[in-house]
Amino acid sequence: LRVWFVHALPPVVGPIVTVVATQLGALLGGAVVLERMFERRGLGTLILEAYSSRDLPVLEGAVVASGLLFVAAQALGTAVHLAVDPRARAT
Repeated sequence: LRVWFVHALPPVVGPIVTVVATQLGALLGGAVVLERMFERRGLGTLILEAYSSRDLPVLEGAVVASGLLFVAAQALGTAVHLAVDPRARAT
């Protein structure tokens, strides 16, 4: 157990955190499909309805909000990766 946590886990955690942060962007992209499937209202439905009704200010705001969420997820993933992997801080 000590070998796993001391020697095997630290080099693996960095790439796992990076992949999870990147997949959050894919989750945002699939929001429209999931919201339609489960009949829930959310950001994806807002974007789709604003596009269909040609409501450009709402569409722009929703796209900017989803972009900010993606950037925040990437920044959080980078911060966690830097905190976990000391080799990443050296570069």
